[in-house]
Amino acid sequence: MAKEMQTNRGGKIPHVAVLLGSYAGYGRNLIRGVAAYARESGPWQLLFEAYGQLPSLRHVDGIIMRPVQAVIAQRKRPPSVIVATSKPVAGIPVIMADQGRVAALAAEHFSDLGLHHCAFAGSGSPAAKLRLAGYRKAILETGGTLHEFSHDIRTELAPATWQETMREMQRWVRTLPKPVGIFASEDECARQVLMACQSSGVLVPEEAAILGVDNDDLICEITHPSLSSIDHGAFDIGYRAAGILHRMMDGEKITEDIMTVPPRALVVRQSTDMMAMQDTRVRDAVRFIREHTRESISVNDVATHVALGRRHLEVLFSKELKRTIHDEIVRQRINRAKQLLAETDRSMEWIAENSGYNYLSRLSAQFKAETGLTPMQYRRQARSRGDGMERQ
Repeated sequence: MAKEMQTNRGGKIPHVAVLLGSYAGYGRNLIRGVAAYARESGPWQLLFEAYGQLPSLRHVDGIIMRPVQAVIAQRKRPPSVIVATSKPVAGIPVIMADQGRVAALAAEHFSDLGLHHCAFAGSGSPAAKLRLAGYRKAILETGGTLHEFSHDIRTELAPATWQETMREMQRWVRTLPKPVGIFASEDECARQVLMACQSSGVLVPEEAAILGVDNDDLICEITHPSLSSIDHGAFDIGYRAAGILHRMMDGEKITEDIMTVPPRALVVRQSTDMMAMQDTRVRDAVRFIREHTRESISVNDVATHVALGRRHLEVLFSKELKRTIHDEIVRQRINRAKQLLAETDRSMEWIAENSGYNYLSRLSAQFKAETGLTPMQYRRQARSRGDGMERQ
């Protein structure tokens, strides 16, 4: 619970510079966390970067910033907090994600999917290096083998360099043992891996399950299949950074150099919505179900698609997935409904229709049986947690 903010300078509202950048989902969520704390504890006057220009810092009472801007705090000397680094910076408190736990979540997710082959694709950023170290440790502890691809594949590279990097990544994904779980250091990196897989004929998620970090809705939802991602708690990092800064502006000395925030959740979307399937007919059937989730398909439709008798396909499903074809149809529909409930404001009737149900009552009954919640209860819980509910 945030404490009540004390005004300063004869009762004036504190001015806080937030130098985090809002061009990506991670930065926007950091700022949302800061703003939420300010609303609860304020008022604060928050100053942001605009059009790439820093705000005037002449009369600020505090700064929340990235490591690259530490020199500003050292020169101006107001109370300051840094987010997203791994080392103390000249005595300035650092708030960061628990990258070891982020990496462990990725390894656990692929293990739960039954994947024994694991890979990592990284952008080369400091956070990417920390995630790789944690991921490598988790994989080696289980006796697994890790295949690594590390290259700066950010979009500001020159076109020729970017194209060559993509060609290298295409060669890499083709040579990976299948099926494989690929952990990408950020969502944008995961999107690049998905592009490389699709241009190389590698099926996602059947042959390569892809998982990113940041849970940037814009990136994760514009791809097909949509990208699973770890919400590493950017909102919470921003909120906690604001709380630490609040204490410093009130005169408290902060003794901790580095403070970590645990990840919120692993959000499952289509890119890892699979189990390790050896039988290509089961793999094809699951893919057909996923691609027709919005439609009222039947078990017979699935069997017809893979040109097998229903009873034969049921035996294969039981052997590979330990569930029936109907169970898989319901699972995919419920996952689709969860996504729409958490990420849209559409009516329950529209969600039922777009999750493969002809009647809302049928969706409600199956949703309650599978989750223990009504669709409306699930929506309220998802919204109260910032859309951070884990979808299974």
